[in-house]
Amino acid sequence: MDCHAVDSLYRDAPSACFDCHEKDDEHEGGLGNDCQTCHRTTDWTDTEFDHEADTGYALLGGHRQVECEACHVEHRYKDTPTDCYACHAGDDTHEGLNGTDCAFCHVSRSWTETVFDHAVETGFALLGRHDRIACADCHADNNFDAELGTACVDCHRDDDEHKGAYGEDCESCHSSVRWPDIKFSHDQDTDFPLHGRHADIDCVDCHVEPMPQSNPATDCFSCHQSDDKHEGQLGKMCGDCHNERDWTEKVIFDHGLTVFPLIGVHLDTECRDCHGTPRFKDAPALCIDCHRDDDTHKGTLGTACADCHNPVDWSFWTFDHNLQTQFEIDGAHLNLACEACHKRPVKSVIRLSRTCASCHRADDVHHGEFGDDCRRCHTTENFHSVERSGR
Repeated sequence: MDCHAVDSLYRDAPSACFDCHEKDDEHEGGLGNDCQTCHRTTDWTDTEFDHEADTGYALLGGHRQVECEACHVEHRYKDTPTDCYACHAGDDTHEGLNGTDCAFCHVSRSWTETVFDHAVETGFALLGRHDRIACADCHADNNFDAELGTACVDCHRDDDEHKGAYGEDCESCHSSVRWPDIKFSHDQDTDFPLHGRHADIDCVDCHVEPMPQSNPATDCFSCHQSDDKHEGQLGKMCGDCHNERDWTEKVIFDHGLTVFPLIGVHLDTECRDCHGTPRFKDAPALCIDCHRDDDTHKGTLGTACADCHNPVDWSFWTFDHNLQTQFEIDGAHLNLACEACHKRPVKSVIRLSRTCASCHRADDVHHGEFGDDCRRCHTTENFHSVERSGR
């Protein structure tokens, strides 16, 4: 009786599904009235509809789990759009900035799974930490149309602890795997290997200005001019004496190559005994400059100490008055002390008169009557001996 109406011939009963099940049609006629296209008589919910074959749109990935009404709102099946954006515009976190071709990046398996090849599509491979950061970290406001720089400094300028001192080629030292990991080798990547104390100093001690303007010179003096206690007197070739291990350690200097070679007791003398300051060239080179207080002659024999003394020992001295002066010592003069003739201090060169009268005027019993040339009559053997040669 459910199918055959009362007072009607059985053969007149309708045979099409829709004739009996129109009221059961949850699709509300949206799919037509040919119910057997999808449904089976074994069970109303037993369907064999092939979405891909019958519509040309395969239900893949996450689409398999969604209800029909999710796409076919209010049972509207005709002219249902097949592009992603038609259904997912409300899910677009990019707010349309990346266009409507969602499949260019996303897949139907999961909305959060992307197939966008950043390296191929943009020329900038996401390596290391870059592969784990959110797109919005680089693409502000999800604006993917805005052209971004690909140099590290374009994004990391504010992270540059060097304040530009090492230039903008960040990848020459850093890697995208971990920012603090440094791969730069000063010994291999520059012409200035860091040896000795240089290996322990901070980069900014030498790189004080932004590169490339700051590319420091590799000569010692360029960095250590302010440390030069010689104040430029010894030139700029610091390495001739100093080494990189320590500024004051094992200083190499050959005093024998200077105008004042160190011989005798000078070899054992401390540098500071002669050099009051590191301005070494200010040190005097004359004996008298250092030994004035040791001068037992009180300046009466001049300032040329080396004429008699030598640096082996102050008490070792030799002086040949006959050879080294124009006044020959003989006779009674041989027994005289130096100060007998040299009585007054002189500033430099000794200039004494060679005439007898210059010393013996007080002994002249002739009171100058026979002139100053005592040798005309007298000899140096004895003042009272007189030569009567008729001169």
